[in-house]
Amino acid sequence: MSKISINIAEKGLLTHIRMGGSVFDPVGKEYLVKFATKALSDSSISEIARRYNISHQDICLIYANMISELMPNPCIDSGGPLLVPTLFFMEPFRFEGLASEISARTAGDSDDERLRKLMELSFAAARQTWNAHTTARGEARFVIQDLGGKKSTGCAGLIIIGATMVSGTMYSIYQVLT
Repeated sequence: MSKISINIAEKGLLTHIRMGGSVFDPVGKEYLVKFATKALSDSSISEIARRYNISHQDICLIYANMISELMPNPCIDSGGPLLVPTLFFMEPFRFEGLASEISARTAGDSDDERLRKLMELSFAAARQTWNAHTTARGEARFVIQDLGGKKSTGCAGLIIIGATMVSGTMYSIYQVLT
């Protein structure tokens, strides 16, 4: 799979976050699962995941936790905003570095301890990558619009306004005719 395929796979989640969504809400989780599935369809990523015992769920956790660590700006400038964890899958050597460190530091750990370390290592990798790219290229332009929290008129509001205008006009015509 190409870098372009990985980049395209992140766009739904990127848009969702820009609109005020979260990687932890139901829509965000669905995008995470789709991204992890797409990433694992890449032969390099799937081989690395197999070699270091990184599961589909682990990839979802790595991706989500990297984003949450970097909020409110989880992006780097790559000719446009790119979610930091996406870079780890566009450049498999980055994913391999993280996966090997997770494997080495969690060998023999309980599930809870492994999860804690996976999150800790993901956070550190995300922060390090974001800092390096931001220092080199400047901060990515990434604005979150809280569209989920706004009271919007939307289509329903337009229908109500239109119906009110029509009924007002009809009443005026009725008054004139009677």
